Amino acid sequence: MGASTVAAQVILFIAIIGITTGLVVVFNNYVDETTSSTRSQWQMMSNNLKTDVTITSIGYAKDEISNTTIYLLNTGKTKLDVNQTDIYLDGYVSRDDAGRKIIIEPSTDVLDVGIWNEKEVLKIIVYKNLTLSTTYQVCVTTQYGTKTCDAFLTPN
Repeated sequence: MGASTVAAQVILFIAIIGITTGLVVVFNNYVDETTSSTRSQWQMMSNNLKTDVTITSIGYAKDEISNTTIYLLNTGKTKLDVNQTDIYLDGYVSRDDAGRKIIIEPSTDVLDVGIWNEKEVLKIIVYKNLTLSTTYQVCVTTQYGTKTCDAFLTPN
């Protein structure tokens, strides 16, 4: 075996090591990102399964400012962000809409003030003029995609 053959094999060996190292770095990044994404999806699904809310009361008042008041009880095992709660009443009520107000009922907000914990009541007021003697459906969706709906009849 000549020196040129050995040199060619060494160069080929170094090239293979370089390519392999490059592939390991690329695939390591891919595996890390995939693992992180999968972990996030599992966490979201786990929170979705542990989240449950129940509409306990709906009332409509037609005064100078017509409003619908909805009370929700967090019956699940997760803490919820009230700012990420979506409301549907005769269409979607946007989160940045001045026509809605969401607060945790002060008498139940004892654990983490401002966080909607388990067994705490959320009070939602939607300022919207509704047709009297008509049945409407209210739906509320949490940040984890859990949805609850209930129908109510507006008074005469």
